[in-house]
Amino acid sequence: MPTKDFLGDHHIVSGVYPVADCFATSKTTDYVCLRDYRRATFLIHCGNSTGGDSDGVITVLAADDADATNAVAMAFKYRTCASSTTVDTWGALTAATSSGVAMNGADNYMYAVEVTADEVLAAGLGDSTAHDADWVALKVTEDTDDPVVAGIIIILSDPRYPQAVPRTAIA
Repeated sequence: MPTKDFLGDHHIVSGVYPVADCFATSKTTDYVCLRDYRRATFLIHCGNSTGGDSDGVITVLAADDADATNAVAMAFKYRTCASSTTVDTWGALTAATSSGVAMNGADNYMYAVEVTADEVLAAGLGDSTAHDADWVALKVTEDTDDPVVAGIIIILSDPRYPQAVPRTAIA
């Protein structure tokens, strides 16, 4: 019987490598293509911030190519985890509008942001210029200038054509 591992059903992309002052002004992940995947989960992992009050606004962008041509902000769902206190207890799945969601201004938080390929396509179709939106990225715009070490991992799941080595999703 063949064995199946996590990477057989998921494709991991480094959206933003962990770095000090990760969200200085703003940071956008690479755009990933959902043509071969049905779901994208962006995992934002924040550590200690210099002043303990780093925050920002999370938005998700749909586009019709990797160059963000005709990018539009879209609605999404998210969860938070105050890893400094509960470590592994995530909040309820919550809907966010295309305006985004404010991050908690505290140390050691994780955020899981989820979209489906159908939602990305619908967001693009809602804009008269973004017709075949199957590219998606996450953007964090800094509210308070408080450097925080953070990074973003993108997990693509539910591949349309599963294979031993996942198909690439970046340009």
